[in-house]
Order: sequence, then structure tokens, then C-alpha cells
Amino acid sequence: MSTADDILVALHKIYGQVHGLVDTLPYEPRAIHATPIMYTLLDSMTRDVGQATMNGRFVVYNWRFMSRLVLQWQDTATAEQDLRIYADTIANLLENLDNRRLNGTVAQGEAFVEEIRTGYALIDGTEYRIADIYTIVSDKIIRP
Repeated sequence: MSTADDILVALHKIYGQVHGLVDTLPYEPRAIHATPIMYTLLDSMTRDVGQATMNGRFVVYNWRFMSRLVLQWQDTATAEQDLRIYADTIANLLENLDNRRLNGTVAQGEAFVEEIRTGYALIDGTEYRIADIYTIVSDKIIRP
């Protein structure tokens, strides 16, 4: 079974492939020094205990992560175009089979972008254009 840290590291390796992204952080920064950046926070985890099997009980862990993409917002047209391009690129990264399994981190599960919400955020007195990307990562195990 994968831990939340294992999944976060794997997600950042995949999201870090996005062309132009300056950094990926495992925490919410107090200030932004360069954009675009992405930071990821654990949003929730649910556990579904399924039916018994010959070897134990089938359990599915559903981890939900929120990755916030932060963009400069001085030029509105450019920020909007960049936001659309990054949102498409990030959502499509998890369509690749290896990426869906987080390169083996969740060998019996998969990851997918569930939802992208856009908006604005004030960080250290500066307003940024943002996209909150909600990724679900399911990890399936047999528990004795």
C-alpha cells in the first residue's frame, strides 16, 4: 500500500514534467517568488472496505489531492490563455497508463484528475490567477 507521501512524490514527478512550470511544492507557500508554480496538499482520504476474498478483505484507499497552479495576473488575456493550456496539459498527463499508475506507486490502482476549479488567490498581498486541480488516487490492496 502506498502512503500519502509516496503518492505526493509520484504526482510531483509527473506534474513536474509540465513545460514552463517553475516549481512544484509539497506545501502552501507564504510568498511566490516566481510563477508559474504548483503546490499540492492532501485534501481527503476515504477507505472502502469491500468483500472478503480467499486471502483477506479487498480494501480501496481513495486519496484526494488538491494541486494549486499559481499564475501571474498582470496581463489578463495571457493569464487566461496560460491557464487553459496548463489545465489541459495537467489533466491529460494522467491519461498515459504509466502516469495513471504513478509509475508503479499504485500498481493496483490509478490516478485521474477529477475536477479543475479556477479562481483568484491573494498570496502575500499579490493577487494571482489560480487553478485548483483535484486528483483522485485509488490504491487497492488485500488486507488479511
